Amino acid sequence: MTRILIVDDHLLFADGLKSIFTKTDNYDIVGIAHDAKTTFQLLEKTPIDILPRK
Repeated sequence: MTRILIVDDHLLFADGLKSIFTKTDNYDIVGIAHDAKTTFQLLEKTPIDILPRK
């Protein structure tokens, strides 16, 4: 399973990505961050495979 950390400052966009990825069995959303501080905190303690960005 591919682990994904979603990072976006637009809550609606981040929730949309989460909704898309959770409809399949191939992806695991390990976190959602809306700012740089939270992103780096999650990256330090959470193994991920993909970090989508716009």
